[in-house]
Amino acid sequence: MNILYLAFNLETSCFSDNQETMIQKGAVFLVVLWSIFFPVRVNSDCGPGFQGFYGYSFINPKVTAFDANLAPFFLDMGQIYADYFKSQGELYVLDNVQEWRERYCENATLDDIRYIVYTASQYQLEDLRAVIDNPNANLNMLGGIMATNSWARYMVRHGCRETVDYLIFAKQCEPHVTLPANAWQAPRRDYNAMQTLIRQAKERFLRTESDYIKLRYAFQAIRLAHYMQDYEQTLALTEYYLPKIDNDPSIVEYWIMGHKAGAMQALGRKAEAAYLFSRVFEKCPGKRESAFRSFRIDTDEEWEQCLLLCRNDHERAGLYVLRASGKNARLTEEMQHIYDYDPRHPALEMLLVRELQRLEKDLLGNSFNPQAKNNQQRFNIPREQAGERVIALQALVRKWLKQRKIAQPALWKLAEGYLEVLAGNYYFAEKTLALAEDMVDTKPLKEQLSVFRLVLKIMMLNKVSAEQEVELAALGKRYDFYEHYPDFPKLIRDKLRTVYVAQGDEAKAYLMQYSLAQLRANPDLDIINDLLALCRKEDRSPYEKALVEREDGTTIEYDLVEAKSAYLLGMGEPEAALSAMRDIPSKEWDNFGQFNPFIRRFADCVNCKLPDTVTTYNRGELIERLLDLEFKARAAESADEAASLYFQLGEAYYNMSYYGPAWKATDLFRSSASAASAYHQKGKEVFPHPGLPLGNHENFDIKKAWEYFDQARRTARSIEIQAAATYMAAKCERNRFYTSGEKRTFDYFTMLQKDYQQTEFYQRVIQECRDFQAFVLK
Repeated sequence: MNILYLAFNLETSCFSDNQETMIQKGAVFLVVLWSIFFPVRVNSDCGPGFQGFYGYSFINPKVTAFDANLAPFFLDMGQIYADYFKSQGELYVLDNVQEWRERYCENATLDDIRYIVYTASQYQLEDLRAVIDNPNANLNMLGGIMATNSWARYMVRHGCRETVDYLIFAKQCEPHVTLPANAWQAPRRDYNAMQTLIRQAKERFLRTESDYIKLRYAFQAIRLAHYMQDYEQTLALTEYYLPKIDNDPSIVEYWIMGHKAGAMQALGRKAEAAYLFSRVFEKCPGKRESAFRSFRIDTDEEWEQCLLLCRNDHERAGLYVLRASGKNARLTEEMQHIYDYDPRHPALEMLLVRELQRLEKDLLGNSFNPQAKNNQQRFNIPREQAGERVIALQALVRKWLKQRKIAQPALWKLAEGYLEVLAGNYYFAEKTLALAEDMVDTKPLKEQLSVFRLVLKIMMLNKVSAEQEVELAALGKRYDFYEHYPDFPKLIRDKLRTVYVAQGDEAKAYLMQYSLAQLRANPDLDIINDLLALCRKEDRSPYEKALVEREDGTTIEYDLVEAKSAYLLGMGEPEAALSAMRDIPSKEWDNFGQFNPFIRRFADCVNCKLPDTVTTYNRGELIERLLDLEFKARAAESADEAASLYFQLGEAYYNMSYYGPAWKATDLFRSSASAASAYHQKGKEVFPHPGLPLGNHENFDIKKAWEYFDQARRTARSIEIQAAATYMAAKCERNRFYTSGEKRTFDYFTMLQKDYQQTEFYQRVIQECRDFQAFVLK
């Protein structure tokens, strides 16, 4: 016989280059980051990524008729914040520009005023002043954008020299009160220059006639002192300047108040500082965020002192509003305080909606949320005592509705109904939302009522018929608001998953949570068979079509068949695998990969490319070849011929396992990191992998290959074939130890050393295989 088995390509290591280190020493460290999957269609892709909070949101913050400048501090706005609200920096600029316009020239555009205050250079302003001082000059002499600026033209026409002088001075102060562009770089302040500007501000203040401009000079001086961290001087300047100014109410006063509060806080006068911050928070949108962040009360004594500083109940309510916004606030208690002082305070509605949003995260769908464990571990959601919180808020809402003092009874009635939904009291929720229908009178509230009713309808599902599937599939067409609440498909899908499980419809339940890619990575034959039945169903409902059909109208049937066939082949069941493949027309077989597991390599190499001259097989042809080799081996007249065929079969099954280059014939997804996991978790075949919540099934089982190699050894008459088969069986023996958890044995290495030392094959192995060398030298 032509003994081809002496042409083995033995390399320095009998195993893959990294396998020894990876398996034996466990040097691979895995960091598993699960990604979020929203597989609306079964054939969606999968991939790794950060897994954020997963929940459902159906509350429209606009139902509060909110103050657009106040709402961001009390509502969990998400994208709505970005869409509807300006940043605090933008508000500061806008408020400032609008006030300049109100005080000077309503005919000037806001853009023109903004340009002069924030964009024009000091040199441009000095040129503007020169034009004002020269009776023969005109704005056209300035050229460019300043020549056509409406506010500049106004100031020239009315000789507003004091205003321009102030604007020039403000430009000189600005570099000393701005942060460096690099947020990590500490600001370098020239305290001498800042003190000089404070002195100059006082000189200009004393010779300025306009009380409004005086106020702004005072602000510049006070701000400079605050940025110098000279808090005593900050307070002294405040006491000096403000009594000397007789101006109409201005936002600049609240800017000054904020710096005064900051200085007081730094000097330990916390109660006074907190009171001032509360006033800034309510009255000055442009400084609201800094006041909100700066407000701080540490003791009950400070709180009582702060309350005594309030001039009326509205201000006292405002203090409780700020305290209620705290992360650990006793919300219902704080809301009751606000209500006692001012039952129509606008923050009550916003605090209500914020708590509804948080309770929604805590409770809505938590029993069937597929990411509930991740939500708890990463975000501590649901919060502790969420159940007690919803009960307490329900009691508060019901009490206030009876007292009829609140500003928006319809909103509170809607909240009562939704709290019952969140608490799982669906019968009472249905009754309450029906009563709310007679109360809502605005478009946002009417829409919110419809949204809550649809959420309730989904939550009440306990069985799903074909007719209900049709109805659910048509929700987007039935409700105009549906597309504006993107969590509806998620809620429906996750709820249906539990309903389908209860109905015994595991395949549909699977599709509610996972994708085809995830199924192919860890095949479940029962699920695959159920999905195949769904694909072959003639009268699929629209919902079923959405689950298993692609956009071109074809189904995922062939992908399922391929996964089934590959899995069965990996399990060593070629007849069943071929039967599955025959459910795909043979003309389509080439579309599912080309393989050749018969290339002879003794060193494991999973990524080796096939030579261009090698014949390849699609999976159907490959299985037919394997079955044909089995038949020929059994019918062979020569023992060595039979052994040769058994050896080829052993090679093929080994190369189609995790360890071989033809692994794609039996496994549709392979991870190189799984070897280390298998070594540390012996006996497992499914391993965690980013983007695969069900894990990744690896084809570590080399039992079939081992059986064929042992059959070849026992059948062969040629001692060289026996030696080669023994060596390959030794590889299988070793791999079994690393992945199966069985006791380590060296039966085949022992046999190779004892019985085949006289073979050419042995001489080559002992020279080139380090693993065998180590065994012999023990």
